[in-house]
Amino acid sequence: MFFVLFVIIGFKMKTKKVFTVIIGTLLLLGIILLVTELTKAGFQRERPMVDELLEGKIRELIATQNYSFFSGHTAVSFGLSTFLITTLRKQIKWIWILLLWAAFFSYSRIYVGAHYPFDIIVGMIVGIFLSFSFSKMINKLLLKNKGEALKSL
Repeated sequence: MFFVLFVIIGFKMKTKKVFTVIIGTLLLLGIILLVTELTKAGFQRERPMVDELLEGKIRELIATQNYSFFSGHTAVSFGLSTFLITTLRKQIKWIWILLLWAAFFSYSRIYVGAHYPFDIIVGMIVGIFLSFSFSKMINKLLLKNKGEALKSL
């Protein structure tokens, strides 16, 4: 999904801005993944598919090996979607559709038995929070270093 979006962005924007958006997205991705893995290692909550109380009551469509809290897929999808929306809302009017994609993608994590609903809610909050924090940090750095910020951040 993001690859297709970056191709579309490449046709609509100047090369310098495209690279800025891609590098920003990759940096944010790294931050979200780091926070997610540190949190999972700290909480070590088992996934619903291995919960004895839920045995036979949920569908196990995937096999996973790490912990449940919080959903990294949800944090990444909402985080990157939020970052791209805040960055590109003036250039791409339909960019808001990414929130629908993130919501459906996040729900799928419950559907396949990989996460509890609370994992999804926390993942969504963490992703959006990290995205806004990252955007604010980038904006401050640009203001400090270049005397101007990306207008869309």
